[in-house]
Amino acid sequence: MTDFDIKGFRCRNRKGFFMVVGLLGVDFQSSNRGCGALAYSVVEILKEVCRKKEESLDLHVVLFATEPKPQLMENENFHAHYIKIQPKKILYWRECIRTFKKCDVIIDFTGGDSFSDIYGVKRFAIASLLKELAIASKAKFIVAPQTIGPFSNPFIRKWAKRIVRKSDVCFVRDTLSAEYTKMKFGITPFLSTDV
Repeated sequence: MTDFDIKGFRCRNRKGFFMVVGLLGVDFQSSNRGCGALAYSVVEILKEVCRKKEESLDLHVVLFATEPKPQLMENENFHAHYIKIQPKKILYWRECIRTFKKCDVIIDFTGGDSFSDIYGVKRFAIASLLKELAIASKAKFIVAPQTIGPFSNPFIRKWAKRIVRKSDVCFVRDTLSAEYTKMKFGITPFLSTDV
């Protein structure tokens, strides 16, 4: 994998530097243990990055509607905040907009394999509206390592292409996704593992 350094995303408070990160498309309590491992792993990686940079981490996680708050070990250098997905409530969307505007960087995993239309248009649309809000927020938007595609619906494919092309950096976790993204979207993503 090519090294990608998250640099320049620094804010200052009275205690020193801290990084504000939005995290989308992770499921801490999934019955699929791989999804849970991905969620907890990315939090630990972000904490380690901040430790090395001598910064604090202020994490904002969008949780699935039925998901209980995860047991993340908070301390003076790490704080976590949660928003539950409630797409039918206008207050939910407003809270996402406000939160994303505070973020230095927003990282989206789309469940690792859900950036596709194989699970239905509704699921794709709800996840993609969050991505659009992240892009509009002016925070750095990262498509984290995941499977991209396939897209059988031409409108959905065009929407996915727009999102990927508007991202600040795009990672994929398999060669099929890398080839698909290059061929269909005209960009060459970073090829990586899940995290």
